[in-house]
Formats: sequence, structure tokens, C-alpha cells
Amino acid sequence: MCGAASSAITSVSIRPRHSLRHTYSMSKQIASIFSTALLLVATGCSAACAATEKSSSAAREKSASPANAKSFSGLADYYADMYHGRPTASGALHDKTKLMAAHRTLPFGTRVRIVNRLTKKSCIVVINDRGPFTKNKVIDVSRAAAQELGLFSCKTRMVDCSVVDKRTEAPLEEIACSHP
Repeated sequence: MCGAASSAITSVSIRPRHSLRHTYSMSKQIASIFSTALLLVATGCSAACAATEKSSSAAREKSASPANAKSFSGLADYYADMYHGRPTASGALHDKTKLMAAHRTLPFGTRVRIVNRLTKKSCIVVINDRGPFTKNKVIDVSRAAAQELGLFSCKTRMVDCSVVDKRTEAPLEEIACSHP
């Protein structure tokens, strides 16, 4: 009986110690390779997704951007008196008595005709600052421009804006349409 038990024990396959280490090390390498591959795929996918999202948002912004359009509409606001005499983003000092405005993307020095939708009053302002920093506003104007537009008496400040040619004061859309 003792001999039968000993033969049963010897017939059981027991792996040597070095074989277990080898199996553990192989599984560790496979896990490392798998996690690296997963990381690369995730990074590549997120980079590709980010690039796609960036290009689509840039295209959306470009098509909707007033800087690329010759006219745009929205709510206007005016500068508080406390900004009088302070430097603007262009470096010029803000003067509440002059026809100045702030826009997010239009180049400094751009002349813009603003028309109040309610009163039909209009004026031409020069862009010399950045803003407005409120999402629902499209342009900030100086106090003088706000007075000319009648913004103080209006409950809604919806305006239509169009970039004008510096030489002729005509909207660029009309100039583009008049040339054959």
C-alpha cells in the first residue's frame, strides 16, 4: 500500500520553481504589453477625437464668426463710466465721448456700422478693445455710441452690425455686390 501511494505521488506533475517564475513573468509581460497597447490606443483615439472636435469646432466658429462675416446681429451693451480713461486691449485709452467699441474677434481699427433694431438709429464705431465677455452680447459700445443708438431708452438692445469700408463708409457687402 505504501508503494502504491508513493507511485501516485510521483505521477502527479509538479512544476519546478523556475517554471512558475517563468509563467508569472510571462503573464506580467503580457499584462504590461496589453496595458501599454490600451494606453496607446486610448491616447491615439483621444488625440484623433480631439483633433476632429477641434477642426469641427473651428469650422463651426469660422462659419459663424462675425470676423469672417461682413455683418452680424445680437445684443449690444455699453461701457460703464468707470472705464473712462483706462487702457483698452489695443493700448488706446477708453474715451466715453468717442465712438468706440469692443468685439471678440474683429481686428483693431475695423469700422462697424451699428443699427438699433428698435429705434433704427445708427452710428459707425471703431473697434479698439476686446469683449464683451458675456455670452449673449455681441458688441460693447462707448457711452457716446450708446447715446447715438438710443440704447439707454430701449428695453431690448438688439442691434445689426456690419463692417464698413474705411474709405467709402459703405457696408462691405454692398461694395462686394456692386463690383462685377
